[in-house]
Amino acid sequence: MRFKETINTMFQKTNFTKVNWFGILIFLYSLWIFNIRLRDENGFDDFNVFYNAGRRLLNHENIYSEPYFLNLYKYYYSVFFALLLSFLQSISLLKIKLVWFFINYLAIIRTLFILKKNVFQNFKYSNVLFAFFLILISKIVLFNFLSNQLTILIAWMILESYIQIKQEKYVLPALLLCVGVNFKLLPLAVLPWLIFICKERARLILFFSTFILAMLVLPAVFIGWNYNYMLIGEWLKTINPFSNIHIMQTNEGGMLDISSLCTKYFTAEKIPGENEINFLVLSKKGLFVLVNLIRALLLSLVVYLAYKLNEKTFGIQSSLIVLFAFMTLIPLCFPHQRLYSYFMMAPMLSVLIVAVYHNGHFIQKSMLTFLLLLSGLLTWVDFTGDLINNFFNLYRLPTIGTSFLLIFYVYFILEAQFNTLKTNKPAAGSN
Repeated sequence: MRFKETINTMFQKTNFTKVNWFGILIFLYSLWIFNIRLRDENGFDDFNVFYNAGRRLLNHENIYSEPYFLNLYKYYYSVFFALLLSFLQSISLLKIKLVWFFINYLAIIRTLFILKKNVFQNFKYSNVLFAFFLILISKIVLFNFLSNQLTILIAWMILESYIQIKQEKYVLPALLLCVGVNFKLLPLAVLPWLIFICKERARLILFFSTFILAMLVLPAVFIGWNYNYMLIGEWLKTINPFSNIHIMQTNEGGMLDISSLCTKYFTAEKIPGENEINFLVLSKKGLFVLVNLIRALLLSLVVYLAYKLNEKTFGIQSSLIVLFAFMTLIPLCFPHQRLYSYFMMAPMLSVLIVAVYHNGHFIQKSMLTFLLLLSGLLTWVDFTGDLINNFFNLYRLPTIGTSFLLIFYVYFILEAQFNTLKTNKPAAGSN
């Protein structure tokens, strides 16, 4: 009897509303991420391609030309990144991958903290929605860690730069953005917006220009000026978004960007490991026009959002809402993007989840649910099997679903701002 009274007293005195559910969710998510590391068999992944480029750099080879790694996988990243990896050639690749895992782990945890503070604020069911958000992005997170890619790190660099810029600090964001651009170009999609929201734009531009120039020149100190100059030229050819290999993407299967989508549906070209599905057969010139037209339309949509949105919406800064839209353009509009790149849309998803599921009506919630399903975020191989997962990728449904999610995002945010302004507008004749 006394034991029962003690238990009842404990429950009466415990305030479960003060339990740090966010901390518990982060702890559980961390355990899952470390379990990914335990599952990793240390086989081939993208980091092997990076490491191989560092080895070839030491041999003064053209790291952007054949022979590719395993005669298949081309290196697309910067000379500076290859230089850093050349310094690590005497260290075991397994040890380097372990360090890289922890770097990415810290990056994603910091990213989640930023989203929690700025999006999943303290409202009823905020932790439930945050848990749902973690489930939604887990497939992409899993793919990033298994691939040992750069996307999570670069997404953190973008968000951290925004936080620093809002605090009127410019050296660190300039350095982070410069590293991101130098490694993989992706922050170029958000750089104009981050410069625009700066109070001291000239300082950010000056620091960024200084860092980017230093990272282009620094490899020459170690590998020689002529060799470095040659590699920079080859790199620029490789990353040219208007080149034939980035418009008609047939060199590798599994790509999920707009260019790959259009190649799949509107050409008769064979993509390795995939069946042919084409509604139209366009020439290279026709495909070039179509791909860049779609890119321009999506970019115009986001620019329109930036132009029209000037109010804090759902408690989220308008500049941050716009930044998330620009980040979502990265996996869609940049060429040669796989599933791991779709981590860039995670911030936009966080806003949609909070805005629609917490504030939207039934039709809006149903529409968002449909688009989330269409995007293939829940089609895990472990749950749905290879057949369904391959079906989504083969037909580029993640690309289609994400494109419509971006359109829905812009529509819903602007409608919410319009309704707020309409509600707060004083009645005619009132003082």
